[in-house]
Order: sequence, then C-alpha cells, then structure tokens
Amino acid sequence: MLKAIAAVAFWVALPGWTFSAYGEDASREKCTCDVEHGPVQEHGAVVNNATACWSTVDVQREWCQITVQALEGDPQHDAIISQFTRADDPERLVGVLQNLAALSTTADKEQAPEVAKAKAELPAVIKSFDKLAQTCIDGFLKPSENKEERTNIDEGAFACRVGKETGWLRLSYRVGEVQFVFMIAPNG
Repeated sequence: MLKAIAAVAFWVALPGWTFSAYGEDASREKCTCDVEHGPVQEHGAVVNNATACWSTVDVQREWCQITVQALEGDPQHDAIISQFTRADDPERLVGVLQNLAALSTTADKEQAPEVAKAKAELPAVIKSFDKLAQTCIDGFLKPSENKEERTNIDEGAFACRVGKETGWLRLSYRVGEVQFVFMIAPNG
C-alpha cells in the first residue's frame, strides 16, 4: 500500500465555498475533516481547518474524496446549522441533506462507475433514513438533551454519531461498497 496522500484536485462551487481533495489508501475513519484526538495515522486524508465536509469512500479501491463545505470562521458553517434548525420535520431535513450532498458529491469523470452509480442512488438512501437522521441531528443541535440512543445510531446502511469529545456530527450513508459521510462541527 502506498503511504502517501494524494491531493489531486481542488475546485469551488456555489453557494458557499466548496473545496475537494482526493486521498489514496484511506479507510472510512481516515478520510475525514472530523479529527478525533489520538495517535498519528499511517494512511488516509484529513482536512484540519474544516468545520463541515462530505467524504466519499470507495471501500474496494481504498480511495476517498473529501469536499469541504465550510472552513473555520466561515459564515457558511452557521448557514448549514441554520438550515438544520429550520428543518423541523424529516421531509425538510431530507431536502437539506440532499442539497448538501448534491453540492459535494457531484459525479467526476475520473471516478469509478460504481462510485457514480452510488452517487445517483444517494438521494433515495438519504430519504429512506429520514427519521433516524432527524433524531440524531436533534441530539446534535440540543447537546444538553443528548442521550446516547439519539446520538449513536447504527442501522444497516445508515450510521449517525455525535463525538463525545469533539461534538462533531457524523452522518454516514452506505450505498453498495461506497460510503458517504457528512461531518459538521458544533461551532464554526
């Protein structure tokens, strides 16, 4: 296995700033902008100054793409939190998540066909876990009411966690061998 990270491409998309980078030899936990404090990792890709991002991980190829949606001090972070706060029912939340995913998981001509296929299926997968996502995001937005059953959910192709130390929200959707993870910090 290669022991290097390849940052191959960056681009900007609207609304807000969106940057993408690619990493090789990355596991699901090592392709992140939600950095848990711990030992230095051997493989993977990490963005240290992001407060919101999506990662796309092709498990078979050990490949990942990280798309940053907000950086430290960026008003885009507060805009995303505000969208979550206003999405007071599962249907509205699905719209917010699908929009965030569409901005950050756009098809790339150089990606494997299975990744492009998974991206096309992602909106339906997000919809199928709407109530669980709503429960976990409510726990993220109201940390004083945080109960483990609200912020540590693992249901087949969906997982949601709120980090005990960092407070980061991680929403994970699996489509075949591809995993899409949205991560956002509690504060920008």
